[in-house]
Amino acid sequence: YGMLKLDTVYIVFLCIALISLILFAKCTVKYLFIPYILTDRYNGSASPDTEANRDTNYYNKKLIGENYADILKFVLSFSGWFILACLTAGLGFALLLPYFRESTALLYIKKRDEYQEAFLKNRP
Repeated sequence: YGMLKLDTVYIVFLCIALISLILFAKCTVKYLFIPYILTDRYNGSASPDTEANRDTNYYNKKLIGENYADILKFVLSFSGWFILACLTAGLGFALLLPYFRESTALLYIKKRDEYQEAFLKNRP
């Protein structure tokens, strides 16, 4: 009886952890390209005003748009590495975060170029 109860606790914990991971990834995808868009558009100078922020959010939604599932898979593909980095008392993040940011930057450049190419193609 005690073993069955312990197994149930593990299953519930794993379900909660999995749901949390997916929710975290979904929230991360929503705002994944914002730092790169701001760097592209404002070159790290003065902070943009409210209208520019709305424009940035709109452009971010356009970039992610129909690629949401692919970008979500991209973020989830790093989940194992993030778990491994946690197991190393956080020391693994020193190696993981630059790799994740570089990979995200390359993904942003690819999606930005695809979006601009499609925009130019559909232009009259």
